[in-house]
Amino acid sequence: MAKQGMVSLNNIWKDKSIPKPLKLKLLKTLVWPRMLYGCETWTMRKADELKIGAAEMWFFRRLLRVSWKDRRTNGNVLAEMGAGRTLLSLVKERRLK
Repeated sequence: MAKQGMVSLNNIWKDKSIPKPLKLKLLKTLVWPRMLYGCETWTMRKADELKIGAAEMWFFRRLLRVSWKDRRTNGNVLAEMGAGRTLLSLVKERRLK
C-alpha cells in the first residue's frame, strides 16, 4: 500500500519547483504512515528488515527520480537527500513502546 501511495504522488515527485527537503517531509507524512501501519505487532525477521530497508531506498530513489540503471550507490542517494536510513529504527522504536 505504501508503494501505491508513492506512485499516486508521482506529480509531486516529478515537480522540479518543489525543493528536496519539502519532498522529504511529504514522503514522511504521506507515505511512511502507510508503511508503518500496524508495525507494533509485526514479528521481525532478518528478511523483513532487509525488505524495509529496500523499500526505504526505493522511496528515496523514486523521489529523486533515480533509475536502477543509473548504478548509483545507496550512500550516494542518501547523501543527495541529506537523510539517513530511519525507517527500520522507527519500526523498532514503535515495537518497544
